Formats: sequence, structure tokens, C-alpha cells
Amino acid sequence: PSRPYFEQVYALQSGLPEQYRKAVELVPLWALVSFGCYSLCVIGWSLAHFPTCEEDASTLRVEIDKAQKELQARGVLTAADLNGDND
Repeated sequence: PSRPYFEQVYALQSGLPEQYRKAVELVPLWALVSFGCYSLCVIGWSLAHFPTCEEDASTLRVEIDKAQKELQARGVLTAADLNGDND
């Protein structure tokens, strides 16, 4: 029968000098912080180099204009709302 995980870790650490034991206890925290930093770097890099798709942007612009005209026809939006003059 195998021992629980924490007993295995304790048995592994019991033969280590005190300075190494303290370092081993911090490894999970270090791994978590390192993973968080890596994740933030990947997200930041992806946002900084976000690919632009001109075709998709023009398609989206046409859909936005169509939706604005439809909302204006229904009376939900006014010309001032479309121009940003609603102060």
C-alpha cells in the first residue's frame, strides 16, 4: 500500500538539510507565480500583435451601419445619437 502524498513529500524532505527543506516548500508557490507571469506575458504579446483583418473589419462596419439604420427607422436612435451629439 502506498502512503499518502504528503507523507511521501515529508519522507523525501526529512533527509534534506534545513535550508533545502525551506526551498522545497516554496517550489509550488514559485511554480504558480511563474505560470501567472508566463500567462500575462502571452496575453500581453497576443494583444500587442493582434492580427488585423481588413475584410472582416469592413464586413463588421457594414453590419454596424445596417443595424444603426434599422434602429433609427424604429425610433430607438436619433441622428444626434449616431453623431455622438447626445450631451
